[in-house]
Amino acid sequence: MNSTRSLMELLDHHKQMDEMFLGHQEALMALEWERAEVLLERFRGAIEDHILFEEAHLLPLYKDRASERPGATVTLFVGEHKKIKQFLTRFTRHVRSVRDAENPRRALLSLFDQHTMFKHLMEHHDLRERNVLYPCLDEVTTLPERDALFQELSRLTDSPEVQATPPITTNNQENR
Repeated sequence: MNSTRSLMELLDHHKQMDEMFLGHQEALMALEWERAEVLLERFRGAIEDHILFEEAHLLPLYKDRASERPGATVTLFVGEHKKIKQFLTRFTRHVRSVRDAENPRRALLSLFDQHTMFKHLMEHHDLRERNVLYPCLDEVTTLPERDALFQELSRLTDSPEVQATPPITTNNQENR
C-alpha cells in the first residue's frame, strides 16, 4: 500500500472520461450516429457516477473538515454538477436532431459550439478540483480513509462504461 496515496489520483478518472467524450466527438465527425449516441450515453453514465461519488463522499468531507475556499464552495461544485447534467441532457436531444436534419454537417457545427461551452465548464470544474478540492481533502483525510474512497470509486470505474473508448476507425464512405 502506498503511504503517500493522494486524491489527486482521481484526476486519472477525469482523463478516462475526457477520452470517452472525445470518442463521442470522433463518432459525430464520422457521422456515425448510433456509435455517437452509445458513446455519449457511456460518457453520461460515467459522469453521473463520478458526480454521485463526489456528492456522496468527497463534498461532505470537504464541507465538514476543510475550510471552504472562495471560488471552491460545495454550493459551487454542486451547481456545476447540475450544469454538467443539463448539458448532457441537451446533447442527447441535439444528437438526434442533428442526425435527422436536412444538412447534418451544418447542424453538427451548432452541436460542436455547445461542446466548446461544455468543455470550458469541465475545464474550470477540473481546475477547482485539482487546485483546491483534492489537495484540501488530502490534508484532512487519513490514508485508510483515502484507500476507502479509492475502493468506492473503483467499484464504479470497473464497469465497462468508465473504461476509455478506443479511437474509431471508419471506412464507411456513405456517411461522409
